[in-house]
Amino acid sequence: MERRERRNAVTVLAPAKLNLALDVVGLLPGGYHDLDMTMQAITLYERVMLRRSAGLSLRLPGSLVQPNDKNTAIKAALAFFHYTGLLAGVDITIYKNTPVRAGMAGGSADAAAVLGTLRDIRATDALTVLLEDDVVRVRANACAALAATDDEAGEQLLLERLSQAGENTLVKVSALDALARRCERNESVGERVLSALLVCSTDSDLDVSSTAVWALGFACGAQSASRDQVQAVLEGALAGEAEWGARYAVESLTRIHDDKAHATLAAFDASTSALPDILTPLVTQALATFE
Repeated sequence: MERRERRNAVTVLAPAKLNLALDVVGLLPGGYHDLDMTMQAITLYERVMLRRSAGLSLRLPGSLVQPNDKNTAIKAALAFFHYTGLLAGVDITIYKNTPVRAGMAGGSADAAAVLGTLRDIRATDALTVLLEDDVVRVRANACAALAATDDEAGEQLLLERLSQAGENTLVKVSALDALARRCERNESVGERVLSALLVCSTDSDLDVSSTAVWALGFACGAQSASRDQVQAVLEGALAGEAEWGARYAVESLTRIHDDKAHATLAAFDASTSALPDILTPLVTQALATFE
């Protein structure tokens, strides 16, 4: 999420998402459907403006949606102030661009933007509670909100989500994505983050393992103590049969962009690859960036 800050006010661009695949895989105890989804953020944004205030208000200029306490942005703000115990408020203005009820996660993006922006007060405390919610999407959105934070507490919460036994794939993928976004902003990535990504790269769930391969490209620098381990993972993914793991391996090697990465891409042999038609053009494009 892109941020612009002024005195007493912050503007956040919250991206909508496309649901590339959706499958109803069961029914949860609370009556909600258990969904298996693949979502992609796109360049269609809601503009969320927050201004310090003594009260709590929501405006939706130009939208047919009525601002009320059922709005996810208001719910996020209420949860934040309730769980932190802060006697404060915020005026929220959302310029909506995502079609209403189109399944593009406009409301979820707004809620994540509100929580992520309030983090400088004590958003992590609120997110700690939301990460234990029974609803998978609430936990996943809380992970997404932590992508906008840079504190150690937020990092610890994400790592705990990844190590949680039986955690849903969507939540783990969201946590991995959040760690990658944090690593992208912070050059000094801790070894415990790299260790967690390396563990996830061997997960039996292909969505989790491939996302971890992608995240390694953001987390691993050329001088990292775990560079050789990361190299082995990326080489294995590139030679494997999982399409997205192999695609992300090329992307991560390109992002790391050192001699070892170049050597691995240069040694790619389409004749022995399980995915030659997909990987050959990607590797060719990647090698061109080293010239």
